[in-house]
Amino acid sequence: MNKFFIIFCIFLISGSIFANSEGGAVNRFDECKVNLENCSKEIKTALRGFTNKKNKLQQLHYAQLIKIESQLNSAISKKSPEELFLVMPLMVDFFKSVDRDNMSNELESAIDALSILNMPIYLIMSDYITEKNGVIGVDVLEKAIMLKTDRDFGCESSWEYVPIPIDGGGIIILNPTEVLNQLKMKPWIKCNRFLNRSTADKAFARYRPNGNGLPVLKKKFAANEKLCIEKWNELEQWVKANKPKDAN
Repeated sequence: MNKFFIIFCIFLISGSIFANSEGGAVNRFDECKVNLENCSKEIKTALRGFTNKKNKLQQLHYAQLIKIESQLNSAISKKSPEELFLVMPLMVDFFKSVDRDNMSNELESAIDALSILNMPIYLIMSDYITEKNGVIGVDVLEKAIMLKTDRDFGCESSWEYVPIPIDGGGIIILNPTEVLNQLKMKPWIKCNRFLNRSTADKAFARYRPNGNGLPVLKKKFAANEKLCIEKWNELEQWVKANKPKDAN
């Protein structure tokens, strides 16, 4: 990921620390807009490389990228977090269809373009959660879960210098029972990725009084700590029960 983009995102996060520490809503959609627009431009450039591509896989990739670009442009024009979150499942489908060991130049360009979206999605998701006072619909909750189950949104190294805005513990806090139900519908390996080798104590440490988690989620955790821990532990046990014996 471009180092200047990372610095830009660190600036956005740092600039909102005071507001978030007071529990105030901070909307960074406008600040992230330039990066969303750059991503759209890069996708458009990558699409030009698919000219006269005839095989079915190339046609599939072209169609997928057209959908992503269209949905991204809709989010930009409407300044809509919900529209931006709809890009996520399209990205997952695209990444699934790509052979990372045998990529054309145009595919590499497209993946580089999509990497621009990683940090803005995290920032805008955390702002959305704050604006909604930690109460979000099942459809957006599904997209929040994707941040931690689908490796293409992982990019933990991007948050080397600042706390990641939303993590697995924070997502559980949003709606413990519904998150667990949604996770149990996914393959064990995605649930294992969601857990990220954390115990409940570690996962929720930042949502305790002296932690650096989102204030709105710290309040929710304080009111519902027992259930959050219970559902985290239940997920751990579910993963153990469903993990193949020969899996690492």
